[in-house]
Amino acid sequence: VIKTFLPAPGTHWVVNLFFPATSLCVTMKGLFAALVLAASCVFARAGLDFSRVHFIDRNTTTGNWLFRSSLPIVNGSFAYDELVSYMQKRAVQEAGAPLPREFFLQDIDFDNIFEEDHIKIEKEFFAANPDKGAFTNWVLIGSVIPPQYVNATQRAQLVNDTSTLWAIDQLPTRLATMRQWLATKYDQPRVFMWHCEAGCDRTGEMSS
Repeated sequence: VIKTFLPAPGTHWVVNLFFPATSLCVTMKGLFAALVLAASCVFARAGLDFSRVHFIDRNTTTGNWLFRSSLPIVNGSFAYDELVSYMQKRAVQEAGAPLPREFFLQDIDFDNIFEEDHIKIEKEFFAANPDKGAFTNWVLIGSVIPPQYVNATQRAQLVNDTSTLWAIDQLPTRLATMRQWLATKYDQPRVFMWHCEAGCDRTGEMSS
């Protein structure tokens, strides 16, 4: 199991390997492939892409919505207007209802310390435009070693060890939080939009 701990500001990224009592055996070839896969996540094709913007859920009582997206940055700037236009189209196409004319956008970013430049752009946009929305960073790491490199018994052990499985990603807790947010009545409707870089793997993990 690879267990990753997020560093405090000014410290270094630390990755520790923990091997279960059954002795998890990973070949050098497998570990190398896993590390290459993990690194490729950082360089996956990013940027706002209409084909990766989709409606997920809405609460008709509170008027709140949830969408998924790829990185909402175009030419080094947060693409607010373009993103809103995409969500308006998807609301009609996929939910059969129009997006509220006025709403507060909650930008939920799954990026990590390897994507600090993008995080900075998003933070600065909402700091300069607090009337448009707010920024939240929910770091998603996922699994560094692909499951095909361990046997079925080891996979089952890892899946059932929830203290390790969700130590960083916290999917159960955060999905419950999102459900609560959708059901909360705010001063104006909220549109929650979560994303990673390419809007596929980490965003798909949370959206599934």
